[in-house]
Amino acid sequence: MIGEMSVLEVDSTEDYKFGFYSNAARDWDVIAYNAPDYLIVLSAGNERSDGVSSGTEHWVFSPTENDWVLSTDTRENDGPWDCIGNTKTGKNVLTVGAVEDIPGGYESPSQVQLTNFSSVGPLDDGRIKPDIVANGAGLYSCLEQSDTDYGSYWGTSMAAPSVTGSLTLIRQHYETLMDTSIRAATLKGLAIHTADEAGLYTGPDYEYGWGLLNTRKAVEMISSQDDGYEIIEDLLFFFFYDFLFFLMIRRPPRSTLFPYTTLFRSLLY
Repeated sequence: MIGEMSVLEVDSTEDYKFGFYSNAARDWDVIAYNAPDYLIVLSAGNERSDGVSSGTEHWVFSPTENDWVLSTDTRENDGPWDCIGNTKTGKNVLTVGAVEDIPGGYESPSQVQLTNFSSVGPLDDGRIKPDIVANGAGLYSCLEQSDTDYGSYWGTSMAAPSVTGSLTLIRQHYETLMDTSIRAATLKGLAIHTADEAGLYTGPDYEYGWGLLNTRKAVEMISSQDDGYEIIEDLLFFFFYDFLFFLMIRRPPRSTLFPYTTLFRSLLY
């Protein structure tokens, strides 16, 4: 039975591509599939609370004209939810949000405060993004003018490089200790599993993902293999699907340590 078809209209005051799994996101996943030992780290974006004042002239994309046009329409600020750009929604990448600095070091989840600009989920398909968070507020960093040029900057583009450097050290430790490379899916799961709890409620959420990156805990878990922990990578074949999975278990096993979304990395995209 064929019913009457209705015309779907795109909201003129909100970008429908927030949280959308786009061709660009799929391209990242294709790259990750073809390079399984290299974890792609992306910033979540600084869209939350972003907006323009009423009557202010700004550019918007017009589907009717298939081009960018000037507009003075009133628009709500992006957020407070569903404001992660469509290039950041890949399934096999690590998307990083930004939190305020914790000068004295982490002690409790309440200390972890999301910056007012860091983009948050959920994604349109319900997946958790960002995956993890790191300091992205007033981060002291090198600049480009000279060898001694430094300054403090804010943004998820400061948090993501911090995570990338930390993951490089974790990877180096794993490969030195285990004498083998670590797969991207395993490295992603290791970062997620050892992250510090953040947010009002226990477990992952759409603001902090699985929590605040903890490089030391990840390194210590690697060092604890054959001494209470074990990291297992293998393939699981299920009908027409192949999954790369890894497990981190304590001996004797106590519980499943990952939700399925971090256990399985689909080889189909």
